[in-house]
Amino acid sequence: MTTTTSLGRDQGLDPDARTRVVLYLVGSPLDDVTVLAALHAHADTLQMRVIEVHYDASRRVPAWQRPGLAAALGRIGPQFATHLVIDRTEYGRLPIGERAWLEREMLTRSGVIEPVDVAEWKIDRVVEERRPAARGLTSVSIQGAAATARPRLDWHPAGADVRLVDACTELEAGRTAFAGELLEFTRSDFTLRAHRSLILASYAVRSTVADRWVRESPESPEAWLVYARVAVLRALRAARQGRQDSAALAEGAYEACFAASARMKTDPTPFVAMLMLEGPRLTGRVATSGPRDLGGLPGPWDLLTEVRGRDPHSREGFRRLLEYFTPRYGGSVAEMWHVARWAAAITPERSDPQLLELLVFVERYRELCELGQRRDAALMWRGPAAEQAVSRAYEGWFAALPRGSAVHTGDLSLLAFALAKAERLTETRRVLARALPYVARQPWALDGAPEAQLIRAYQRARAAGPGHGSGSAPGPT
Repeated sequence: MTTTTSLGRDQGLDPDARTRVVLYLVGSPLDDVTVLAALHAHADTLQMRVIEVHYDASRRVPAWQRPGLAAALGRIGPQFATHLVIDRTEYGRLPIGERAWLEREMLTRSGVIEPVDVAEWKIDRVVEERRPAARGLTSVSIQGAAATARPRLDWHPAGADVRLVDACTELEAGRTAFAGELLEFTRSDFTLRAHRSLILASYAVRSTVADRWVRESPESPEAWLVYARVAVLRALRAARQGRQDSAALAEGAYEACFAASARMKTDPTPFVAMLMLEGPRLTGRVATSGPRDLGGLPGPWDLLTEVRGRDPHSREGFRRLLEYFTPRYGGSVAEMWHVARWAAAITPERSDPQLLELLVFVERYRELCELGQRRDAALMWRGPAAEQAVSRAYEGWFAALPRGSAVHTGDLSLLAFALAKAERLTETRRVLARALPYVARQPWALDGAPEAQLIRAYQRARAAGPGHGSGSAPGPT
């Protein structure tokens, strides 16, 4: 048997990190306990600690379209597994282009491909002997190819951004240095800066760490940005609780946002944060007249102008604007629709604002469900307007995503939900393959427990097989 004693031995990794691996197999899934038995028998020889096992039932599609391989790659990273263990024969079967793609994917994740001779494991011989012990290997999860498989779900808002996960943990412990470094890295990527600062603020709001950070680093744009976003979250929380100090907190949040902007004038994120306050109308600001194409519809257009002057296609900026017109803040689905269509018309077809139309349909779906009109809510997704919006999002946005690029967990969950509702199960499977294991609770929670709803969609999509639903061109997975 060929052992893998080279697993990280010469790479300067600590013993635990070097042995965390994901196993990827192709073919009919073996019985879970059988696989665990084999792993238990060979763990010492292979010098590895298997975190997960992923299967693909067939090799008839290119490697980048295999959901099992996509899920396995999603687990490669410094915080999860360092190695992808793949059968040596299977690895040799990959065409040169697919092998080069896989090697690039691993390189971007700082991972290592480790071919092993799985055929020499003598699985049949060890099954009966090792089955009892294998049942106790609870740290290993099996991702099978059967329609009944339950995917592993990771609900952390940071998604695949493992460095952001670490920064959140550091902030919770009162340490700000790593969060500062992480945000400083985003000074030229405003979409990532907005996302990371909001997630960090959602953890910092639980304590006074942001207040202390801004006192200790009064000229730091990163300290002020997190502090401003925390101040906004505090004001919104006070408003939800019906507290009398919500207006005063909102005014203080505005001042913090202006202070953050003063320390990095090119950053649109402070103005994005201000837009969050406009939805619940906390500050009493006078709405400004909107674009002529929208009939001058009043709204916080002055803030959007500030955002777009720095980031013309701001993902969060457009979403906060759309939020202003939601029914729960005094707007309507009709106003949301007009704003979403306007945003789609003025931004490139592959940019994030192209997903705004799906948010409008989700809002209408919510309304109909709350009215008890679930049949009408389901039929809405099969109508021509919804079909066109879903197609534009899938074919114009998702299909254009570069392989291996960072994508917001919420965006993929939104698109997968819309595709599943529209019964486009082939596309649903592709989007979930790209997303998993990282998922968002919304909009799945509209139909009940989000985990149950997402797993049901996942199983239906996998059971449907290729070609079910629309014949749209496949996107990357």
